[in-house]
Amino acid sequence: MVIINTLTIAEEITLDVTARIVENLTITTNDVNFGKIVRGKEKREPDVSGMIYIDGESNSIVSLELQGNGEEMKNILNLYYKGIKNEENKIAYKAKFFRKNGEEVLLNSNGKLTLNLSDEGSEEINLKGSIQTDKNIELGNYEGVISIRVKYLR
Repeated sequence: MVIINTLTIAEEITLDVTARIVENLTITTNDVNFGKIVRGKEKREPDVSGMIYIDGESNSIVSLELQGNGEEMKNILNLYYKGIKNEENKIAYKAKFFRKNGEEVLLNSNGKLTLNLSDEGSEEINLKGSIQTDKNIELGNYEGVISIRVKYLR
């Protein structure tokens, strides 16, 4: 019996490194304003809908991560009396997001939207929704903040 033992000492292979340079993503917004709401009533549409405008590389897929008052947002944003976090004086804004064509876009379980930018490299999201107030809620101004981060996925 003859045993042949071959031992490879070295092997060579190549690896390509590539990059694609794309346009910077830009995002601009217009605020949502519900105007006056009577205590204990629901308002189903804001007086002024909010808008999110995104511009970047054409036909790219982007992710929008939304946070409400610094926390992961899941279609609900709490508005607090005078903008000061207080569990007794808050109202819930049930946000709804729509594309330019009127199609509703839903947040995923992590508070993110995935969108395809158009041939022109843009997308617009319209923010609507409703607010229900409690009959014992403090009178005055209520505020909340939505933070938006956008990034390329591919």
